[in-house]
Amino acid sequence: FGTISSAITGGGEQRYRAASMSSSSAGYISGGNTYVTPQSAVNTQNKITYSTDVNANLPGSTIGDARWGHAGISDASAGWYLGGNTGSGSYNRTHIYKTTFATDAVTTSPAQMTAGSYMIHSTNSASAGYTFGGHSYPTSSQKLTFATESCTLLPGVMPSSITVYGSSTGTQTAGYVTAGSP
Repeated sequence: FGTISSAITGGGEQRYRAASMSSSSAGYISGGNTYVTPQSAVNTQNKITYSTDVNANLPGSTIGDARWGHAGISDASAGWYLGGNTGSGSYNRTHIYKTTFATDAVTTSPAQMTAGSYMIHSTNSASAGYTFGGHSYPTSSQKLTFATESCTLLPGVMPSSITVYGSSTGTQTAGYVTAGSP
């Protein structure tokens, strides 16, 4: 990784509880809540190009609905946003949105999460992405297989609830998650 530049520019409003994912040349951030009162969820997507540190709003690449507390996973050619909360009584989003890195185009994936949740954590290998916990299913894990775009609820149960303030990371062979707040 390079250094974090203080010259990152553009990108629109500040927000929190957004999801992120990465290609080899750029980082992507979607959704989240704004800091403007009243707070509201947004469906915008931004792209930070690593070589230039430019943060650009991608107006033609919005996710299907405004949400926060969702997660991002990616392989070499695309990234997916899963789960989340719309803030309007629909807390457990099951829709999955795919961004194709070559075009920055967003489409609705044919897959849906088996059990929608928000404030979830994620990591991925080269062939699949995994989500952990969340408010609605704090001991569950789900797997999105990239090649088939199919999502399954994994049979194992995590030993403790993972709702908020946990974190996750991984390598191409193993994923790790911390418990956070029950």
